[in-house]
Amino acid sequence: MIQGIPVGLIFPDDEERQVVFAKVRQAFELVARYDSRSLSRFRRDVASVLVVRTSGALAEWESTGRFVRLQLAYVKAPGTSPLEIASSLVHEGTHACLHRLGIEYAEVQRARVEGVCFRSQLAFLREVPGAEQLIANVERQLMRDPGYWTDTAFKERQVAYLRELGFPGWSIRLLTLIRGSEPSNNRLQRPGRSRCSPPAAEPDR
Repeated sequence: MIQGIPVGLIFPDDEERQVVFAKVRQAFELVARYDSRSLSRFRRDVASVLVVRTSGALAEWESTGRFVRLQLAYVKAPGTSPLEIASSLVHEGTHACLHRLGIEYAEVQRARVEGVCFRSQLAFLREVPGAEQLIANVERQLMRDPGYWTDTAFKERQVAYLRELGFPGWSIRLLTLIRGSEPSNNRLQRPGRSRCSPPAAEPDR
């Protein structure tokens, strides 16, 4: 348990256990210090955090089990700071909050959904000294073409990731048929502001 939230790591070695739990603990401490409301929402909306060896994204909200999944390689990488992990947790926690409100991760408004979550990250990061580089990174995410968030684009990234892991072509085709092209984690979609939006965020236009 970290900050009252169950955190799991499947079959870690000793080094992975030490690095991962230290970083995730520091990440939650940063959220507690600089954005206590986001931490309170996270405790309410997320059942657990699971660090896994393979994942289609560095961090993602899985609505079926109500958990946030973090990619092991991302968490333990020397270049990934606790602050970056904290920022990811704020983002995924916002997805969880929006899901609790009954807002689905529909393709037609997915870019707007992600915009709400990225602005939550910005609201958090702007409270943290020395977060300028991460702020710039999130601001670039907000400028992405909406086409990046379509089902087709998600499928293309999923296939590229499986190829990178060394999966044979036949297994990739089978997995994509089973999972479909639509992202598996149901997140948000509803026009305008929601109770999960950061106080300083401007409404979508």
